Amino acid sequence: MRDRIDQLQRRLARRRVDAARLGMLAHGLHDRDAFLAEVRAFVERLRALQAPAPARPAAAPAVVQTEGESP
Repeated sequence: MRDRIDQLQRRLARRRVDAARLGMLAHGLHDRDAFLAEVRAFVERLRALQAPAPARPAAAPAVVQTEGESP
């Protein structure tokens, strides 16, 4: 399971996703309390991280004018 997380972290690193924002929770249906505790801990860890830098705005699409059209 740890190998799968490492693989996902490497793949997301190529997409510029902070690996610290990636987590995996594996609990059975009977582990509700442990699962919720781990979710709370993960959320707190995310809140402790700095806000990600804003993404660069997408470039405006080029406007192509055909002959006879006015802007």
